[in-house]
Amino acid sequence: MTIASATKRRRFLVWPLVGLGLILVPPTLWLGVQMLHGPEDLLRDPLPNITREIVEPYAGEGCRTESRCSDVSLLSRHAPPIRFATALPAETTEERLPTVILFGGFRTGREALKHLPELGRNAVVTYEYPVERRDWKEASTIGRLALGYGAAFRVPRQLAALLRWVRAQPWADPNRISLVGVSLGAMVLPAAQRLAQEHDAPPTTSVLAYGGADQATVVEANLKKILPEALRRPAAWLIARVFNAMEPAAHLPHLRGDFLLINGDRDKRIPLAAIESLQSATPEPNQIVMLSSGHIDPKDLALLDQILGIMRTWLVERAAINP
Repeated sequence: MTIASATKRRRFLVWPLVGLGLILVPPTLWLGVQMLHGPEDLLRDPLPNITREIVEPYAGEGCRTESRCSDVSLLSRHAPPIRFATALPAETTEERLPTVILFGGFRTGREALKHLPELGRNAVVTYEYPVERRDWKEASTIGRLALGYGAAFRVPRQLAALLRWVRAQPWADPNRISLVGVSLGAMVLPAAQRLAQEHDAPPTTSVLAYGGADQATVVEANLKKILPEALRRPAAWLIARVFNAMEPAAHLPHLRGDFLLINGDRDKRIPLAAIESLQSATPEPNQIVMLSSGHIDPKDLALLDQILGIMRTWLVERAAINP
């Protein structure tokens, strides 16, 4: 082999490696920076400063005949809009209403209202995550990680700002506001409530349904159909580190109020170890309910009715909502 041909061969091998490095270094640096963020970092930035609100009344999808429903967008200059739906009693009075703020998985906004029973003399707000469902479905695994990361740091601030907005509404009783987080919502609730407390807008009662603590354990359980067993634990550890600022177990001990925890004993998405971590980290007073079920499924109407009945009874017993 001549010197010239050897040089060409080295160039042929080096340039692909350089290209690979240019591709891998930015996301590696990004991951490294995100892993340095802890739960306390979440408290440093201010909440979105609402400059305008858009309220659009609607009837039909998810809105019962005995309710007045609206799509609401809260706009700020330097943050994405906060979107949610509201359902108030059709009969208007000067009465200040107990309010339940509900956030679950991707079934949010109007879609979540469809699954709720008659409201009575109460107000319900169903929060909509700042992630387009179509973008989520079309994204790759890395794309979903990026979308999830962006949303994860926006959602607690948006929920805390929403709590503050609800407290200021003439139809809301500021002393009877409840947070209800279901599935993904239960994982987000502790960080959101802690932020709300920091900004003097805490709820009085909180429901965490089908959630868990110790994100690495939850992520590993949900990677079973995606990664081989040997890769699940390190991948789960990495993802949990990236989302470390959101770890429920880090925020729960700082919370105040009354708590209801509902879980299923056959839940494959939220392992028993994660459920036990959530229960042990939740401050008292709290009530723990374990149902004989898998993960919550909106199509399982019998389970949904059972869960809603437990929530309603618990909230009524604490005068958090009107019967």
